[in-house]
Amino acid sequence: THEKGHTIDLIITRSSDQIVSSDPVSDELFSDHFSISCSLSFLKPDLEVKEVTIRPKTIDLQSFLDDITSSDLCNNQSDDPEVLLDLYNTTLKSIYDKHAPPKKKTITTRCVVPWFNKDIKQSNQVKRKSEQSGAYHVILMI
Repeated sequence: THEKGHTIDLIITRSSDQIVSSDPVSDELFSDHFSISCSLSFLKPDLEVKEVTIRPKTIDLQSFLDDITSSDLCNNQSDDPEVLLDLYNTTLKSIYDKHAPPKKKTITTRCVVPWFNKDIKQSNQVKRKSEQSGAYHVILMI
């Protein structure tokens, strides 16, 4: 608010939101403008923590193929489809677990906010990469 009574800053909310939890008050005059402050009451959504299973992105493909070809899966002479299906599932899972062992990881999921989009994410990644390399550049998004 200006000292001459002109309104410059506004706090606009829907009355149904009841987000302003205290009446706005003017602070001391630091210049020809007063600052307006108030308490806002809104809840951040709870972060969801969940445990996921991850595996390595790469494996030794030749060793993986060697284990498959030397397994019972390639050497079994059974004609029973149930036996072969069970052998297929257990053998491949066992070999897969050996070469790409599963690991548990705890992740925190965050709610999607409308103002955070792929351009902002990409800009943040470029900024972090530039900070890490020690090359501080001004990044202009056009």
